[in-house]
Amino acid sequence: METSLLTRSNRAQTIMPQSLLSWWHEEKVRQAHVLVIGCGALGSEVIRQLCLLKVGHITVVDYDTIEEANLFASSMFTRDDACRNLPKIEAARKLVAKMHPEGTFTGINGNVLHDLGLSHFKTCNPTISCVDNRMARLFINRVVHQFGSYWIDGAIENLAGTVKVFGKKTACFECEMTEDDWSALHTELGCTTVVRRNLSHGRVPTTSLSASIIAAMQVQEAMKVIQGLHDKLRRNHFYYEGMSNHCISYQEPPKRNEDCTCNFSSLEVQISSVSTSHKVSEMDEILFKDHSIQSSALRLRSPLITAWRDQAGKVHQVDAIPKHEILNVLEQKVVEVAEEVSLVSISEYAQMTLHDLGIPPQDILNVIDSKGQVHYLQIQ
Repeated sequence: METSLLTRSNRAQTIMPQSLLSWWHEEKVRQAHVLVIGCGALGSEVIRQLCLLKVGHITVVDYDTIEEANLFASSMFTRDDACRNLPKIEAARKLVAKMHPEGTFTGINGNVLHDLGLSHFKTCNPTISCVDNRMARLFINRVVHQFGSYWIDGAIENLAGTVKVFGKKTACFECEMTEDDWSALHTELGCTTVVRRNLSHGRVPTTSLSASIIAAMQVQEAMKVIQGLHDKLRRNHFYYEGMSNHCISYQEPPKRNEDCTCNFSSLEVQISSVSTSHKVSEMDEILFKDHSIQSSALRLRSPLITAWRDQAGKVHQVDAIPKHEILNVLEQKVVEVAEEVSLVSISEYAQMTLHDLGIPPQDILNVIDSKGQVHYLQIQ
C-alpha cells in the first residue's frame, strides 16, 4: 500500500494539476504569449500566477524602480532591491527565472505610452493591465481594440478591487468614461505617490491580500482567452470588497457607446525590414523597394519639440527632441512641435534615426504615401 501511494504521489508531481481539467490544453498555455503592463503590487502577483501556470511567454512593461514604500504590498520585492533602487523589471526577471526557468521572459524598462513597440499588442493576447492611471488605460484600450485582441483590467485599493474584461464586440474602456473621468485624465497619481501619502497618516493603501485576489481573477480570465473559451469570459464587471467580504458581479455588461471615439476597426499591418537604426534619409528607398510605397511623411507617436519659451518669455530653438523625453520639464513652455516628419531626402530630419525620433523597437509606423493613404508597417 505504501509503495502504491508513493508511486501515485510521484506521478502526480510530474503532471500539472490543471491538465486534468477537461477544458485545459497544456500546449495552448505553453505557446501563449501574455503581455503584463505594470509591475507593482498587482502586476507582481499576476506574474507569479502566470509562472505557476507555466505560460510559455511573458512580456512585462514597467518604468519604475523599487523603493521602501513598495515592500508593503508585494513579496516579489526585497529590502536589498529597495536599497539598490532596482528596476521592477529586473525583480520580475529574477522571479520568472526562479519559478519558471523553462519559460521565455521579455522585460521592457519603459513607459507603455512611449517605450513599448505597438507590435507587442499584436503578438500578445491577452494583455493584462495592472496600471494605476486612466491615461495608460485609455492608450491600452485604443491599441488593443485595433488588433482585435482582449485586455483584462485590474485595480486595487485597500481591501477592495475590480476586474474588467474588454474585447471583441464589447463596450470598451472609453465607452464607460464619464465627464469626471475625462477631466481627471491627466492627473496621474502613481502607486508610489499614493503609498507615501497614506504612510504619512499611518495607513497602507494596498495589500498583498487584495492584490492576490484581483490578480487571480485577472489570470483566470486570461486563461479563458488562451484556451479559446471566449464565451465564458466575464463580460460584466466584478467588484470585490474585502472588509465585508462582499462581491458584486454586475448582471448586464456595459453597453457600447455609439459616440465613442475608439477605433474598433482592425489595422492591416505589413512586416517591414526597417529598424530603429535606419535614418530618415534611408526610409524612402526602403519603403519603395519593400512595399512599393512612394512615401511622403511619417506620423509620430510622440511629437518632436523644436522650440520652447523660458520664464522670461524668450523663445529658444532646439534640435528636435521627442516630447515625452522632457515632458516634465517643458510641458508648459513648448511653443513649436512637429507631429509629422517628411521622408524626402532633403528633410531637415534626414540624418536622424528612427531611434532619435523616439520610436521604440518593434513599433508600428504610421506612414503616409504621396496620395495621402496611410500604411501601417511593423519594424524590426
